[in-house]
Amino acid sequence: LSTVSAANTFFAIFNQLLTILIVGEILYDMKEFLDFLSRGKFRIPICDNCHTKIWPPSNICNNCYSKRIRMSKLDRKGRLIEHSESFIGENKNLGLVEMSGIRIIGVLSEGGLTPGSVVKLKKCGLDKNNSPYYEFSSA
Repeated sequence: LSTVSAANTFFAIFNQLLTILIVGEILYDMKEFLDFLSRGKFRIPICDNCHTKIWPPSNICNNCYSKRIRMSKLDRKGRLIEHSESFIGENKNLGLVEMSGIRIIGVLSEGGLTPGSVVKLKKCGLDKNNSPYYEFSSA
């Protein structure tokens, strides 16, 4: 192998290993987030260094890049930003809700909610496909 080929091979392998490590860490943190969610508990990572809420969940703070992260409870009340109706599968009313500074899309269990309405996270969990779901009702 030439020096250039050896260097290219080394960097290709190094990049693959780095990707595996990074994805592995992210999946580990997602596992903790999903474990809470599977028990109907909503927790998000918060940086112990700068106290930033990390959403979507990650193992590295997107503000100060610290790895000192803890899973924390949030206030379950929020404000409906916008809503729409889904015609895919079952008809569902969906809403974009701001809760403690993060935004989540979820099902609205009641009709008549308008933007600005105060809502609360009624239920959360994982569906039969292990996808997160969130359900909101009026507060």
